[in-house]
Amino acid sequence: MLTKEYLIERLKEFGIESDSILMVHSSLKALGPIDGGAETVIEVVEDAVKDGTLVFPALLMDEWREVIQAGWHLNRPSQVGYISEVFRLQKGTARSMNPTHSISARGVHALDLISGDEKARPRMSWFDNYGFSWESAWQRMYESRERYGVKCYVMFWGCDMKKMTFKHLVEAWTVNYLIDRIKDEEKRAEFRAKITQAYFKSPEQTTYIFPFYKPSIEFTEVLIEKGAAKRITVGEGEIICADVYETLNAMMESIKEDPYWNLSPNFMKLWYEDAVQYMD
Repeated sequence: MLTKEYLIERLKEFGIESDSILMVHSSLKALGPIDGGAETVIEVVEDAVKDGTLVFPALLMDEWREVIQAGWHLNRPSQVGYISEVFRLQKGTARSMNPTHSISARGVHALDLISGDEKARPRMSWFDNYGFSWESAWQRMYESRERYGVKCYVMFWGCDMKKMTFKHLVEAWTVNYLIDRIKDEEKRAEFRAKITQAYFKSPEQTTYIFPFYKPSIEFTEVLIEKGAAKRITVGEGEIICADVYETLNAMMESIKEDPYWNLSPNFMKLWYEDAVQYMD
């Protein structure tokens, strides 16, 4: 059985600065039995950023459309793992107002991280115009070096990088980056209108047109080679930890270099191949 003391020592191998922001995606059972269960996992990752900020996703995977319509979600359980829900309910934890991709956070920068969802700086993303807006917690975590003077890491406790919610921030960057490259205003409006957003999609629409990023196990290896991520074997599974700033920049660069490899084929065939002739 894995103990708190053992896990704390193993996480030191990542070299996470104690004042960092740490976002954790988690699977309780993946590493095998842990003495103290979810509470121990939370204590272990919080020890790694004892002078910083701990964050868990608190997404509503099945109810996000209803939540947008209702305008309230703070008392709804997190649907991205048992550990995330235990953390949400603990004393001192605050949850963001983001209806599709809320976070739970506590620590030095928790209140500032969650405060951006009420700011009116919308940006087109797959779900709506606010899930990954310019002031969202996801954008603020990416900007942590400039905004707070600390690094932000994303940890995958017993799961792989395909679970990374930050990929949706990269998707939002991508669609806006591509649209902005169309200099003719009429054409820009025409191709913007062709983009599908889940919340605004009509029942008649059966095809989704959006630049979905295709994260892969191979990309994890690239990040490890670049020194942006590290992986350790613990118990019956693995823990991966990646620098958010370096990881997201590498993802965006890979899209610019080869969109066909990194973006969904449907988007490339139904949107990009027509739009690219009007881009600078």
